[in-house]
Amino acid sequence: MLQQADVETGGRPAGRLYDALCKRGAFRAIDTRLFTGVLRSLGERGLIEQMEGGDLILAPKGEQLTGHYSFYSAFAASDDYSVYHGSSLIGLLPASDLPNLDDCFLLAGRRWRVVAIEDERRVVVVRPAKGSKPPMFTSGGGEVHPRVRDAMRLVLLDDRPCGYLNSTGARLLTDARLTAREAGIDRRSLVPLSPPSCLWFTWTGTKAQRTLCLIADAARLVSADHKIAVELSASAADSARRLAGVDASSLDPVRLAARLPSKQTRKLDEHLDEGLLVEALAVDALDLETACVLLVRLRSVVG
Repeated sequence: MLQQADVETGGRPAGRLYDALCKRGAFRAIDTRLFTGVLRSLGERGLIEQMEGGDLILAPKGEQLTGHYSFYSAFAASDDYSVYHGSSLIGLLPASDLPNLDDCFLLAGRRWRVVAIEDERRVVVVRPAKGSKPPMFTSGGGEVHPRVRDAMRLVLLDDRPCGYLNSTGARLLTDARLTAREAGIDRRSLVPLSPPSCLWFTWTGTKAQRTLCLIADAARLVSADHKIAVELSASAADSARRLAGVDASSLDPVRLAARLPSKQTRKLDEHLDEGLLVEALAVDALDLETACVLLVRLRSVVG
């Protein structure tokens, strides 16, 4: 936003830029502290500079950035991270769906464990995975609203046929409904798997699900996001006890966002300090309010 303002005006003092962009413009949620942090980040990276009279103008590096046609596109050309084992390129993962450090995932037909994530190079370093930790399945695509997954739950737990399904789809839905009832998903949210793990069926949106995984991590539970459920590395009883011990009122979205494996998920994020990215992710990538509702609901069920 600042680079574009400089392009359009030829330079302004910081105060006038803040008035135009934040007080009267589209970025009214940005306070002076955040705005100053953005200016400092851009200055440290050589994108803007301040004239003797106080005007902020584009530095040569900033002019090069804003002069490219891709600057005005809404999205980055590629948000993918390259996955390497040694010097071998295994494949690509979307920045919005990166695994955490030490997570296992499937890619190119093999199981891998994350060794390091290098945001500056947009690289995930892996090694072949062994052991009992369950793998995650990576997927791209947009984020899902809680209402979508709640509708999925209603369809699964209903008895009525869905007239729009063909015979194969109807059979698969019937099988899924039978499995759900046998597992007790209609009666409980925590379903045991093997003795040291369980599934917490949350039926919530992507942002709340991401938040719950971070909360589980803070409660010393290894988690894996299965979209409609969170797999936890403890028995149902132990998981319930640990999650019930989480004080929802003390949860800080910024501290939770700092646990995210990748901070650079959007276009031009590489030009901002990590602290600013964490604050942005706390607002844009997490849904603490919904996550806390689910925590309270779980506590009331197991309590």
